[in-house]
Amino acid sequence: MKKILTLTVVLLLTLLGRNADVIAATAVDIPAATTINWENATLENCKSENGGTDVGSTGENTVITFSINNTVKQGYILSFLTGTKNEADLNVTLTDGDVTYLDETITVLNTGNWTPSVKHQLVIPELPVGEYSLVFKVTRTTDKYAGNYGSLTFSSTSDYDKCPGTLSLAKGTYNGPRTENDNDNVGFVTNGGTATYSFINTEAGVYNMTLDFYGLNAGKMNIIVTDENTGTEEVNTIYEITKNAGYTPTTILLPGKMETGVKKITFTFTNEGGGFICNYKTPRLEKYASNIAMVKNVSIDGLSVKEGTTTDWLVNIPTTYDETTTFRVESISADLTVTARDAEGTDVPVTNNGDGTYSISTPAANTTTIVSLKVAAQEDAAVNKEEWTLALFRIGEIQMTALAIDGMAVELPADINTAPYTATVSGRIATSMPEVEATFLDGSTATGTGTLSGTTATYTIEGKIGEDTRTFTIAVEGVQIYEMTDKDEIVELKYTSEGKEGDGNWTNGIYTLESTSLDGWSNSSFKFNATENTWKIPSDVVVKQVIFKDFNANYNSGRLVSLVSEGATVTIPTKHSYDEPDETKYDLVINLDGHKAGTPFTFTLEGGGQPVAWFQLVIEKVSIVSSPVLENQSVTSTEHKNHCVVALTYDREMTTTTATIGDRTVTAEGGSATLYFPVWDLEYNKDYTLTIAAGAAQDTYGNSNTEAINILIKVGSKAVVEKAVYNYVVSDVDEFKAAFAAVNNSNTSADAARKTIFIKNGDYDFGSEEQRLTAYNVSLIGESRDGVMLHGNRDGISNPVLNLRDRTGFYLQDLTVRNDNNFGKEEKGGVAVAIYGGDKTAMKNVRMLSNQDTQVTGNRAYFENCEIHGTVDFICGGGDNFYSHTDLILEDRGGNCITAPSTSSALKWGYVFQNCTIRAAEEASSVTNGSYNLGRPWQDTPRANFLNTIMYVLPSDGAWAGMSDGLTTHFYEYNSMNPDSTKVDLSKRTNSPSSANKYTPVLTDEEAKAYTLENVLGGTDSWLPTEETVTVAAPVVTVKDKTLSWEDSDDARCYVIFCDGEYVTNQTETTFTITTDGKYTVRAANVNGGLGEVSNVVDTSVSGITTVEADKNEEYIIYNLNGQRVNTMQKGQVYIVNGEKVIFQ
Repeated sequence: MKKILTLTVVLLLTLLGRNADVIAATAVDIPAATTINWENATLENCKSENGGTDVGSTGENTVITFSINNTVKQGYILSFLTGTKNEADLNVTLTDGDVTYLDETITVLNTGNWTPSVKHQLVIPELPVGEYSLVFKVTRTTDKYAGNYGSLTFSSTSDYDKCPGTLSLAKGTYNGPRTENDNDNVGFVTNGGTATYSFINTEAGVYNMTLDFYGLNAGKMNIIVTDENTGTEEVNTIYEITKNAGYTPTTILLPGKMETGVKKITFTFTNEGGGFICNYKTPRLEKYASNIAMVKNVSIDGLSVKEGTTTDWLVNIPTTYDETTTFRVESISADLTVTARDAEGTDVPVTNNGDGTYSISTPAANTTTIVSLKVAAQEDAAVNKEEWTLALFRIGEIQMTALAIDGMAVELPADINTAPYTATVSGRIATSMPEVEATFLDGSTATGTGTLSGTTATYTIEGKIGEDTRTFTIAVEGVQIYEMTDKDEIVELKYTSEGKEGDGNWTNGIYTLESTSLDGWSNSSFKFNATENTWKIPSDVVVKQVIFKDFNANYNSGRLVSLVSEGATVTIPTKHSYDEPDETKYDLVINLDGHKAGTPFTFTLEGGGQPVAWFQLVIEKVSIVSSPVLENQSVTSTEHKNHCVVALTYDREMTTTTATIGDRTVTAEGGSATLYFPVWDLEYNKDYTLTIAAGAAQDTYGNSNTEAINILIKVGSKAVVEKAVYNYVVSDVDEFKAAFAAVNNSNTSADAARKTIFIKNGDYDFGSEEQRLTAYNVSLIGESRDGVMLHGNRDGISNPVLNLRDRTGFYLQDLTVRNDNNFGKEEKGGVAVAIYGGDKTAMKNVRMLSNQDTQVTGNRAYFENCEIHGTVDFICGGGDNFYSHTDLILEDRGGNCITAPSTSSALKWGYVFQNCTIRAAEEASSVTNGSYNLGRPWQDTPRANFLNTIMYVLPSDGAWAGMSDGLTTHFYEYNSMNPDSTKVDLSKRTNSPSSANKYTPVLTDEEAKAYTLENVLGGTDSWLPTEETVTVAAPVVTVKDKTLSWEDSDDARCYVIFCDGEYVTNQTETTFTITTDGKYTVRAANVNGGLGEVSNVVDTSVSGITTVEADKNEEYIIYNLNGQRVNTMQKGQVYIVNGEKVIFQ
């Protein structure tokens, strides 16, 4: 067979000659550990891309042929990705010339993007050892192209569970739930949790799932089975979970036919009461029948069939409809018995028309006929539901059947359907104009239009059936709306990550929210996990109204139980509940009468479900004449640091205040109730006093402190780095993922000890999977920037290759992260994030590769000697981020834009680029002077600043582009330079044309002085990231008796030994015993694990070596190994002394 295949390829190439559209094939051995390169195939009417990672430029005549050599007899799953902007059919065959082992046609779906993203998995049950021809042939396309294909693999079916059979809990993917007791069961199942298992179905049919269930609380399990190849949903059912005393064997019929192939079964758990829902043990799928007997659909020509409330289907029949109603029933593997009864329970004759349709008399006006469809299974079919029902309602007189106010059902007034169709609703409280909605006999609804008089709102509601209308009037009493006065102000309180204090509290510097496990969305709602929550109010503020804006829940329903403030009368409306999803959100308005200035208010939530809201307060400020009250003072730790922040918290908003420490002054900015004094560059082992003179700390009314305030600062000794080896050393994708899983499991709190992951040189291809750190304080240390490639193919701004958005304290050094989505291709379109996030994070010598949105920034981060590539908005997002000596590389595209900030209004700096460079990528011919912009506004209050930038290619004259209209921007530039150090002309610079504000975007010399690392990132915790990025000096290594040795360094966490440029080990000891000859070097790692300078080379492969002491330099004639005469020797180096090779020690 090998000769036949080889001859085929030779003949093909001979016939085609030098046709440029055909590339010859190279035999591919399977199984293979990596993806198969498409350049190994004969490519006809298509082209390989990205070095063979993908294939594109396909069309109706495309044929791709691989020569496959199978070395192991086993089953395989042939997997590949497709992407296209139209639709196509692709036939895939695998044959040895005699037997066809695979022949399937898949549809290449329109993804709106050429990047391969839709996964196809084709099962080859068993493939003997031998040689085969694998052919991909386009058989249909709706446009010129037939899509791009990528990520071709052959994986063993042994990696998958087989059904009929059991599903391994250990192979599941869990979001919330997790396995317990050595994978014996799944526990920790709560509302919203999911569990997913992949398997191969070997027999088409209907299945029962059996498993042991331990119901802890009532809930539901939604079971969905999806075909991994077609995306077809084959099963979707809900199992009701009940509480029981222990594990109980349970059988669940999966109502749908599962075809053969690779499947994914997903369990989604929900409940309303909170708490753990259940535990379960290994599920088993057993074939129950070949088909499912069911009613699939009911339809009536010209009428809408919808889901009924008490029946499966409901049809509203117009008044003018025919006397006979004919409906069509679609069923599967079922014999039907169709009967009907009217509203009084009398049988209604049904005529079977013999063509799948049935006819009955149309119901009388304002009455309903219920049609019963009873199912009897045909041979080898299973019945999941024996009876299906259809309600036929005939519309007649317009009548109101239900009334809801603010989404809450109220009792329908008895006389509302009697002329003159008016009624009054009392016994309710509303603090804003209620929403009134009526439901009519035919199921239609209408919303009322209201006017307010005193505390009564009157609504008119129009009901309509056909051409007939009727007007109803509803008076709603108890409407208490607060009218603002000229003295009132509106305060908006929205969550920002910058305001979060520890695990529970949040502050904007004036208002403080005290809670526990508090979270939120940036510049939007708070997410509440606590029952009781308190807003602390400034001492000069009277609160008139509290509005829970966009009040709803992430999970399940609950309610506001109370809102109290000492001495105040609080009015809470009748509707004060919350629910999910987002469509249920509303503004909950609460009025306060008699609130005392500065008195906090506490609100209590009941029901869990993580309610969410942001707050709008209506307040009045009252003048006060008393001195500011100092409520709290603190100093960040100076135990092993020579800098700190002194924080003084008052009972009201303060103005900018100056203090003295030694012979210098420090300033805290006003506008907040807390004054933060940043203090830098103190001497170690010395005590200081920070003094605020009497009268220096003033509030906004001119009141000040009557006595001086003295704060003691005790500076300890300089830190000695604690010795520790790397926690994990990884060399492939599986080890990398395992290390991530381990740290995500261990480092769950902000005070967790740092974990370090050392990544050896290699290609780490994650495919379409995200790598997400949900741990605190983790270091990712690469062996070398160019040698460590972390990459994957991800699409969308929330789908990065590396996700750091969840936690704080990350450190990255000496590695590359690339999003393969269109990177390096002619078509540069598509959002493709390499790294997302980073709070209190430092990166050193990190390269990020992509096109659009390469880096989505986090809250606060530092970048040193990094390299970031991109085209459009390739640094985007929020936060204060400082880039030092970083290269910004423009990929080959005209109209590029470097930044698109969305800086929170609570922040002062945004993006600060200090001493960076801007240049074009190699062969980026589209990047010319004037072809790009420095930035454009995205969201919020965008800020970006370029200082002392070397520009190898110049931006447009204005330098700043437009995008989101009406935003207040802060875009600045200072001292931009050409590569020859001459200054760039900034006289034509203008701010973004879409900015709401107008200014000259160039800093003065004095303004530029403020953009220091300490100011930008110091914050309220005195963070100095350069303490973490220290480059530890190169150890001086000597050798004696096969033992390397060097002196210890106080800055070193550990030492990494290399031989011939390859990683050997890492250790905390300062000696290493050699077992293999070679050229050895040692590098010390800094406090976070980042590698320092390389030591001298010790070559133990040089024969005949002796040692020379340092004081013998003058006694010998010395040559280096290049034959040059030298006068001095360096420790650890090899020399020729009096004709002998020696190592100088």
